[in-house]
Amino acid sequence: MDTSPEGRLVIREVLNAIDAGLGNGETPIFPISVFQLKSGVNYNVDDKNYDLFRQACKVSAKRLFPNFVSIDAPYNLQYYKPGDYNSYIATIN
Repeated sequence: MDTSPEGRLVIREVLNAIDAGLGNGETPIFPISVFQLKSGVNYNVDDKNYDLFRQACKVSAKRLFPNFVSIDAPYNLQYYKPGDYNSYIATIN
């Protein structure tokens, strides 16, 4: 959800670490990462973080993580407030 240069860097490098796996290429089962999808942030081709969504899809296809959650789903969207990180979806992992 972070579109700042620093936030994008952190997200990209976390995805790179998940993609690399453990020392012998194993997929770690913890921590479970969750990629939050939001139209206007990372879901559409013209969104600033769309490249990170694509990277997350590739990593998930290889490592089964990250999982995905849609902020735009009706149940979640009712609690979302733009610009308020406290309204992002909390998941139990």
